[in-house]
Amino acid sequence: RQMCIRDSQRFQLENINPSRIIVCGAGVEHHGEFVALVESKLGSIPSVEGTQVRTREKTEYLGGETRNLTEANDISIALTFESVPWTNPNMAAFNVLNTIIGSCSSFSTGGPGKGMHARATKRFLNAHHFVESASGINFHFSDSGLFGLQVNGVSTYAGQLTDLLVRELRALAEPIPEEEVRRAKNILKSNIFQALERQGDVLEEGVKNLKTFGSLDGIGTVSYTHLTLPTIYSV
Repeated sequence: RQMCIRDSQRFQLENINPSRIIVCGAGVEHHGEFVALVESKLGSIPSVEGTQVRTREKTEYLGGETRNLTEANDISIALTFESVPWTNPNMAAFNVLNTIIGSCSSFSTGGPGKGMHARATKRFLNAHHFVESASGINFHFSDSGLFGLQVNGVSTYAGQLTDLLVRELRALAEPIPEEEVRRAKNILKSNIFQALERQGDVLEEGVKNLKTFGSLDGIGTVSYTHLTLPTIYSV
């Protein structure tokens, strides 16, 4: 059955409700004008009370395999496993591992040396001619997370690409040289400080924390680094 306008309206009523919407702004000079603009754009959303509003159930990791058949000459393969939610103490370890992997592609804009020490560059792109790009996969949600590797390459080498993914994931479970770990930690710390300088990033992080945890926890201030950096140091 094809989706119709009623399906769209039902989804909106069940999921998009004023009680679930948080609107924040950065660089707003006139708060009254900002409020009026938001009301003009979102004020028409109906408020649905009670059981008509869909409640989100706790996420359950299922796993499995999905294949999308195409006639393209290239192929994209991802191998992922369940990781941890935002609040898990091991979240920093997964971020360090993801930074060690890094990302690369056969054509990448940027300055010289970009990602040259990442495993995606050294052990994927530079080591195998059939690899076109490679990157880590790292997501953290309220209830769970995903961690793994993704690689793109020539479709005739699908078997070799799969073997490469498995081998590199196993390599992450082996002792990692201290130099790699230290470099990944420094990159993460640098990313945090750079994000604090971007108003848009601070705003987005603040909204996420407010909606998920009900608190800003020092987002956008130096105190935020004291909440985050120690978890990186401890890896």
